[in-house]
Amino acid sequence: MILAAADESGHNHNVMPRTTRIIRRQHLQEKRKHQGLKTFFKVVVIVFLVLLVTSTLFTLVGLVGVAAAYDEFTRQLPDYGEVERLGQDTESTFETTKIYAWGDDPDGDGYRELVLINEVIDPLGGDRQWLTLEEMPRSLIDATIAIEDRTFWTNQGFDLQGIGRAFYEYVWLGGQIQGGSSITQQLVKNTLIEEERRIVGERISIDDYRRKVEELLLAQRLSQVYTKEQILEWYLNTNFYGNLAYGVEAAARVYFDKTAAELTLAEAAMLASIPQSPALNPIDNFDEAKARQELVLTSMLREDLISREAWLAAKTEPIQVSPGIEERFDIIAPHFAQYVRKQLEQTYGPEMVLRGGLRVYTTLDLTLQRQAECVARVHVARLSGEIGDTLPADELAKCPALEYLMPLRESDQGVDHKVNNAAVVALDPRTGEIRA
Repeated sequence: MILAAADESGHNHNVMPRTTRIIRRQHLQEKRKHQGLKTFFKVVVIVFLVLLVTSTLFTLVGLVGVAAAYDEFTRQLPDYGEVERLGQDTESTFETTKIYAWGDDPDGDGYRELVLINEVIDPLGGDRQWLTLEEMPRSLIDATIAIEDRTFWTNQGFDLQGIGRAFYEYVWLGGQIQGGSSITQQLVKNTLIEEERRIVGERISIDDYRRKVEELLLAQRLSQVYTKEQILEWYLNTNFYGNLAYGVEAAARVYFDKTAAELTLAEAAMLASIPQSPALNPIDNFDEAKARQELVLTSMLREDLISREAWLAAKTEPIQVSPGIEERFDIIAPHFAQYVRKQLEQTYGPEMVLRGGLRVYTTLDLTLQRQAECVARVHVARLSGEIGDTLPADELAKCPALEYLMPLRESDQGVDHKVNNAAVVALDPRTGEIRA
């Protein structure tokens, strides 16, 4: 049907063109609306893709940076293959600590000679015997694993639970940073990490954390390359057991005067407890060593490594400990030298003193030391009635300090006062340094 309209003049006007324009305009508006939405979505997609690509690039750059840093860090690690030398040349792993005092001035030019008064060396170094794992008693192996690293046979070189526990105790309980190290980590620390870096001071440094990471990476590497049996053999032959004993064979001889193969379960458990605290050994601190032995035995029982009957028998077995060990080298001014050594051990640890190659220059004046020793010896002889107040000429000639001895009372001359020892200490009043 065609619509038409007439105006007053009688002309007819067709409405079709106007209606068509309205419809077209609406169609164009709808089209522009859809095109706007399409454009918006295109922009959103493009922005999203740009962000995705950018974040991916940043991630890749970050990963590349991390990988590069890790690669650089691992390249600086010690050569883990050095452990293969263990047992082949044990003497090369030791460098003795030497303690010096000041000697005479032979030329009179004010320059005094340095004199070695004590060389701290392991007296059992030449008697050391490397044992294979098969030559070690099973009780000693089980005791070591029970107290040191219960997951040793299955872990990847370190125990995450043990590390977490040690970290928790340090951060939240305010304890010292210790514990948490696996047997493989301890082997790495004792054989691959530089001697001076093994000591943790009162304040934890960045290098301490770096060293710990190095231990973890090297321990994992050792576990990937070597068998657990080989790692355990290296550990038990190089571990420090106090009193100059390195390795289980030396420790068995020092503490029980027998070979490692002859150890009883009770003795093996006591030896296994020493490395964590070498000072708490059965010679120097028997009560603490006994308490720690029982802790080891209980750990073995909990891990089903021994029966309850064996546990009880070992707990009640009497332990016969060797009386101690003697130094095999002569020492000048032995009391002073031992005092210096004790101070070094308290500061750096006994292992560093024994194997660290320290050079220690003391304040001791050997000229004064010889005079002090002479005066003490003669005065003891006088008080013991061995000599009178008139001193022999030869003693006076080699010991001019005797002229400064106070004369004895007549009632004391020739009388034995049961005196058999004396002590002399000479200090510099300006500095407090020990001179003799």
